[in-house]
Amino acid sequence: QTETAAGGGGLTTDEEQQQSAGILHGADYFEILKGVITGWGITPADIFANEQSPQYKALHWMAYEDILRRQPDTDFQIKKIIQRYALSVIYFATAGELWRDSALFLSNLDECSWNMKREPKYFLGAGACEEGFVTRLDLWGNHLTGALPPEIGALNSLKSISVFDNNMRGPPPKSMVHLKKLEKLYLQKNDFQGDVDFLCVNEMKLFKSDCGKKGGVNCSCCTGCGYNENNDKPIG
Repeated sequence: QTETAAGGGGLTTDEEQQQSAGILHGADYFEILKGVITGWGITPADIFANEQSPQYKALHWMAYEDILRRQPDTDFQIKKIIQRYALSVIYFATAGELWRDSALFLSNLDECSWNMKREPKYFLGAGACEEGFVTRLDLWGNHLTGALPPEIGALNSLKSISVFDNNMRGPPPKSMVHLKKLEKLYLQKNDFQGDVDFLCVNEMKLFKSDCGKKGGVNCSCCTGCGYNENNDKPIG
């Protein structure tokens, strides 16, 4: 924490601006962020009692380590806070510290720049922003484990999600039904099994998972199954 000047010396102009913005103390900013996240129904408040949860870790990073500290004084800034938080939760929920490439996640850049080029022309990360909000989340072949968290449903500008060829053991969260703009979803070549038919309401142009006879995922609306779209056909 940064201490204020003692002995009547007062604060510098920069310090006064920081204090007025509510970012001088991480604990204060943590509570501000928590109020936004819980107030907008993104994450239940009781989850933050668990300091090992991806949600707590994401909020703690934003409050104590992130230099880009937005204030919730406009709807736009509130939505940007939610977006940064949701992407940070995804990082922690899928063991981001073990990712093959960080794709600049948890950097001090705007989250629209949390991406990179791989091999050398393929997009990896979050970006393709429209008016400040990500429309693309590509984390394929990046050693993701765990599962996508419910907070991904708050990224309602997403048009494309590609997380194929990873090691996620948990199925996609039900909150993804809120991604009304989603056109492409690639879930294949992961380690989870179960039913993803609840995502059929999204009416996507391309939807691939480990379905069909060779996979353990039930998906009646998938446009393809497995890593290779010619490898298998959806059941139903």
